[in-house]
Amino acid sequence: MAAGVRGPMARSDFIDASLAESPGLTITATSAVAVLGDRAWYRWRATTDDGQSFEGTDFIEFGRDGRIERLTYFCDA
Repeated sequence: MAAGVRGPMARSDFIDASLAESPGLTITATSAVAVLGDRAWYRWRATTDDGQSFEGTDFIEFGRDGRIERLTYFCDA
C-alpha cells in the first residue's frame, strides 16, 4: 500500500487520523535517514498497543525553503 500527503495541513491531519485510529501507536525508525539532494527516505516500524506491528518506508521531498513539501509512505505487504 502506498499513500501520500502534500502540505503541512495534510500531514497534520494524517498524523491526527493515524493516532485516532490506533491510540498508543508508536513509530520507530529502523534505518538511518538517507538524503540525496532535495529528497530523503527511511524505514520504520509501527507497533500498536496490543503488540501488532507493521513496517514501511517514508519518502520525503523538501521544498526550496528546506521544509518538508511532500511525504509518501509505503507499507510493506
